[in-house]
Amino acid sequence: MENKDRHGWLESVRLFDGFETPDDYTFKIKLKEPYYPMLIELGSIRPFRFISPKAMKNGKSTKNGVDKYIGTGPYVLKSNKTDEEAVFEVNDKYWGTKPKIKRIRVKVIPEEQTRALALEKGDIDIVFGRDMIDSETFKKFKDKKGFSAMMSEPVATRMMLVNTTKGALADKNVRKALQHVLNKKEISEGIFEGTETPADTILAKTVPYANIDVPVYNYSLDEAKKLLDAAGWTAGADGKRQKNGKP
Repeated sequence: MENKDRHGWLESVRLFDGFETPDDYTFKIKLKEPYYPMLIELGSIRPFRFISPKAMKNGKSTKNGVDKYIGTGPYVLKSNKTDEEAVFEVNDKYWGTKPKIKRIRVKVIPEEQTRALALEKGDIDIVFGRDMIDSETFKKFKDKKGFSAMMSEPVATRMMLVNTTKGALADKNVRKALQHVLNKKEISEGIFEGTETPADTILAKTVPYANIDVPVYNYSLDEAKKLLDAAGWTAGADGKRQKNGKP
């Protein structure tokens, strides 16, 4: 909470209203109002850390950083060279089933093409994570003998954000028209090689609690024209639309 302003993007942080430790094994969090996803957010690796104060630089909070990286997971960090590599080995004291892979080296390779080349040459075994390679490279390895490429269900959405408070965009019909002129299928196939599916909703239906039916705005120039006509934006001889003399 000493770094509260930095983490205000997480709703639970804004709703915290005090903490209590009535005994050695109980930690109470008070909220300003009921908030269902709090337990899920407490499980986020950022910004929450549950570590010993002895690992914190000032012994009080993680705001100024940590001296040690200690956790209860299946691996322990054996060495770390900033911007170079980190080495993980199996945690002998892990409470669960110990991993079969005994040692993992995570290399920092900033440049996308260098990453792909290292994978192709066998210098690394796997490229993992978002935006590590482009869609063209992903497709190349998917079809390449001796390699495989896998992708999760959607976990995020690319969005076009508009200012709804002024100008033409303050009109809901204009915003609906924009939905109809955006050819998401063409963007998916033409830019992302089909690796990113068109988003009909803000959140993918595979996201927990987001599997609901809402109106879908399909690509339709005719529908867009009808909406703009209804909103009073009429097309001139040059094809450009205006309303009350404003383009």
